[in-house]
Amino acid sequence: MTKSESHSANRSPDVSLIICTRNRISFLRETLLQLLPQVHGNDRLIEILVVDNGSTDGTSQMISSLSFRWTKLRYILCPESGLSRARNTAISLALGKILLWTDDDLVVGEHWMENLLQPIDQGDAECVVGRVEIAPHLLRSWMQPFHRLWLAENILPKDPQLIGANMAMRKDCFEDGILFDPETGPGSLGYMDDTLLGMRLRKSGRTIIYRDDARVTHHFGIDRLQRSFWIKTARSAGRSTAYVSHHWDHSVIRNIRIRILYQRMKLTGHLLKKRFAGRSDLEGIGEVEFGLRKTLSYLIGMIRLRGIPAKY
Repeated sequence: MTKSESHSANRSPDVSLIICTRNRISFLRETLLQLLPQVHGNDRLIEILVVDNGSTDGTSQMISSLSFRWTKLRYILCPESGLSRARNTAISLALGKILLWTDDDLVVGEHWMENLLQPIDQGDAECVVGRVEIAPHLLRSWMQPFHRLWLAENILPKDPQLIGANMAMRKDCFEDGILFDPETGPGSLGYMDDTLLGMRLRKSGRTIIYRDDARVTHHFGIDRLQRSFWIKTARSAGRSTAYVSHHWDHSVIRNIRIRILYQRMKLTGHLLKKRFAGRSDLEGIGEVEFGLRKTLSYLIGMIRLRGIPAKY
């Protein structure tokens, strides 16, 4: 046992592991069956919270069944729609001084928990984000770096950002009213939940670092490869960015109607060029088209927010 491991082993229980979910029982079951044998016996772990964001697929019964064997497993219902609301519920109810987060469609690597917690234990940072890899069977030849980014891949980032699939933080990071903005993230606007929280934590003086040996593999649903998913993602990302720009950054865009018209013309021209070239992709999306759709959605979002008082 290393000095670091010995130091960690002598600590009292202080960690809450949190997974938020909604109607993904098959993914969640596979994640828990792999995760529980690896982390349940860790002396530092107080509880494993599964926060159910209003599932109707038998999630509560499945958790109840597993909890007979895995006694640290706790079920919490958050009926209000939105991942950020579920996460805020977890923060309010978690018993641990350190919050460890992962998702319902991941496989964690060896020593994942210990490696993610180590920088916090050593006082190097208040927040740590780990490596997120895409499962090999989901990789495609058309994937560019921006595709991987939007699929939450996180490998050796130059500027570490919070990613809910694989992160840990001290619970006192959420003092002074800092929480996930409930209007952001899946179930609400779609995106910017982790990013906005990270921005606010850094502004409050908290440090976020990356830990490469705290690894998880992302086994997302194959529907995320489809073109329809990418179109929806671009639109949601644009709306989410507009919300943050308006309410948090207080941004003002001039000549916005002209910009919207110009962006629509560019997108139409791009799609016509693609059609004439005989391209009809069922999976993925080009980076140019994605950017055009996202920017257009952002501008439309900003014009809809015009005149609405900023919340923050």
